[in-house]
Amino acid sequence: MRFSIDRANLLRACHHVSGIVKGRSDVLILSNLKLVAEHGGDQGGEHGRLTVTASNMDMCMSVTVPARVEEPGEVTAPAAKMKSIADTAPEGAEISCSTGDGDRMQVRAARARFNVLTLPAADFPVFEGPRRAVAFSLHGVEAERLLSVSYAAGETDGRAYLDGVFLHIENGALAAVATNGHVFAYAEIPLPDGAAALAEGETAEGGVEHAGVNIPLPAVKVMQSLISDDRVAFDIDDNKVEIEIERGSTLIRFASKLRNENKYPAYTRALPPPGGRSVTVDANLFAAAIRRCLVAKDDKGNAMKVRLEGEIMTLSFRSRDGYEANDTLDVEWEGDPFEIGFNYRYVLDTLTGMGAKELTMSFTDPGGPSRVDVPGDEGRRNVIMPMRI
Repeated sequence: MRFSIDRANLLRACHHVSGIVKGRSDVLILSNLKLVAEHGGDQGGEHGRLTVTASNMDMCMSVTVPARVEEPGEVTAPAAKMKSIADTAPEGAEISCSTGDGDRMQVRAARARFNVLTLPAADFPVFEGPRRAVAFSLHGVEAERLLSVSYAAGETDGRAYLDGVFLHIENGALAAVATNGHVFAYAEIPLPDGAAALAEGETAEGGVEHAGVNIPLPAVKVMQSLISDDRVAFDIDDNKVEIEIERGSTLIRFASKLRNENKYPAYTRALPPPGGRSVTVDANLFAAAIRRCLVAKDDKGNAMKVRLEGEIMTLSFRSRDGYEANDTLDVEWEGDPFEIGFNYRYVLDTLTGMGAKELTMSFTDPGGPSRVDVPGDEGRRNVIMPMRI
């Protein structure tokens, strides 16, 4: 194998895939990148391509960038070494790589020379792509909207199936939900062509949904780091989800196993209906007030009291050490004064995660869940459970 590549292209590829590589692994080859050099469509070296792939057995990412290929081939090389070589090479430098019959790859970057230990590409784990034709394409903004619910997922009390984003069909729309049992987030977009196959399946007894796919949170975070304004092609089967993004001369593919051991619960029955007493707040001002009051928070408590009376919302924090903090916001509240307690982290995550300037919070009673909506956007639904103060 023999190829040369612009430093910027190699660095871009290594940067994208480096998050997939395990720092330390019992399987040595998982610390390597698979490098595949190929001729272009005209079989000419000037228009060749290099595909850089990383895998950790649960996720796999490959990035294809332009390269000048003299001799096609494939090999694996340590991810940390290749990224370091590309990172420290002079800007605008050409990096050339070649292999012979041994277990080393010769790398040249400007005046620097390196001998890099390699492993056979045949030993690199194969991550097969989806086999079922559930394929659709989204604009980057649409994909970001769906995945933005991930702020509500996270560590749970052993219910691993909640540690992710559930992608499914709801009321004729493509919807995504996430919850950790304390906060719930929902977003939907118009159903794209090809996505209707996600609705295949039936609802089992006991209120458990069979249709849809559960994307693990680590995979969602990788997707969010990749998605921009480009179109995103989704390809899904029963066990894996794959996205493909074409960005100029760079092609990015990312695949992840799905978390389908436990089907997602029928969440719609737990959602409070619209209505009740409500207040509209500026999300940025609300979040800023919470952060100011954190001076009174200790390491053991996350409780925040919210009091609504007249035209004032009062936020109160009190630590076990005796520290107190209060802040107020101007609102419009009708009726008798109302108090409710929250875990401030769930409120702050909701305010920042929804990405809206204004939010409407609806309450039924101090012990019931509070609904959070975006005025004028019926495709967003969010719920925060209260906390006893």
